[in-house]
Amino acid sequence: MNTAVPPTVWQVHGPRTFDRGLILADGATVFIDYDGAAPAAGCIDVTGGLTVLGSGVFSFASVVNRLPGSSVFPIFSYDALAGGGNWPALWRKGVNVPNGMAIRGDVDPGASLLNALLTPSGTILLLR
Repeated sequence: MNTAVPPTVWQVHGPRTFDRGLILADGATVFIDYDGAAPAAGCIDVTGGLTVLGSGVFSFASVVNRLPGSSVFPIFSYDALAGGGNWPALWRKGVNVPNGMAIRGDVDPGASLLNALLTPSGTILLLR
């Protein structure tokens, strides 16, 4: 039996484990407590299969020790993945994202991880 996460909010205060699978419904929101000093601390381990049905939103509950520039940090580890292409393609919205940053999903199949990728964003104006 898989644990279905409806398109509502649930909190990531890792480490957490889903041992009967996890289905991320279209429109789900993942809340993140990000600590740049320990970025993997909030990773959720999923056994029994992880399914990403559609798009979703990353929402930052807190941000501490943010490192300058881009950073990648794990959100889920998995033993089997379905719908993995939806993670980088459709998980591109963020709430309470640190100023000057954009977020999107990133898949690392070699490490069996679904990551979040924070990158600098905005416009640079060069005046001479």
